[in-house]
Amino acid sequence: MGSNIDLIREREDILDEILFRLNNWDCSPEAGVKIIEDNNKGFKRLKDIEDRLNGLVDEQTGEKYQLLLKKQNEFVEQLGKVRELLIKEREQFTKKDKIKNNYIAKKVNPVFIDKDL
Repeated sequence: MGSNIDLIREREDILDEILFRLNNWDCSPEAGVKIIEDNNKGFKRLKDIEDRLNGLVDEQTGEKYQLLLKKQNEFVEQLGKVRELLIKEREQFTKKDKIKNNYIAKKVNPVFIDKDL
């Protein structure tokens, strides 16, 4: 039974860590990638713990899982918005570059045609 208590505590710690990362995201793409990597490790550990506990979940843990699901969905939605913003910025940069190139005269070497041929 002591083993289960340790597993339950570890599960609670992992859930708290994942929630902490999701709650403290600064909305930067780099931090988002780091959160995904770290949370994936946590989810793998959680799956292992859940397999060993055979689905033993109390009400408090169930509420944490619900909160985690909500926060994860919000995170994914916000990350999608950041992605869209980056795509728009890239498109604007490409358009600016095209406009700039249209105003810069390209050096063209003169071509001479021999009319006597």
